[in-house]
Amino acid sequence: MNYIDLDDSDIPRGVHFKALIGLLEDALKEIEELKNEIVNLNHPHPIMTKEEVAELLGVSLRTVSNLVNQGELTPYYLGERLVRFKREEVIKSLKRLGNLFDPKKERFY
Repeated sequence: MNYIDLDDSDIPRGVHFKALIGLLEDALKEIEELKNEIVNLNHPHPIMTKEEVAELLGVSLRTVSNLVNQGELTPYYLGERLVRFKREEVIKSLKRLGNLFDPKKERFY
């Protein structure tokens, strides 16, 4: 039965129909948020190593270094030598770099 089909006589005494709908909507919103959290647990970690970036882009570590030097990828340094990349930024770069990749020469321009 759809809640639109109900009238006040169908609701137990002392319970307000609009209040019940509000509670249900809040519960559905919370369920959706929990679902999104569970889905996010299955996603790869949002921080990537240089090796993971190379694998994702299908390039060598040297090419990743070149892309950093060209300003195509943003590195985040943790100390002097440890570098990480944000997955969402790498994916955005991948989309942008798709127009710069020459498949004949297998290199970026």
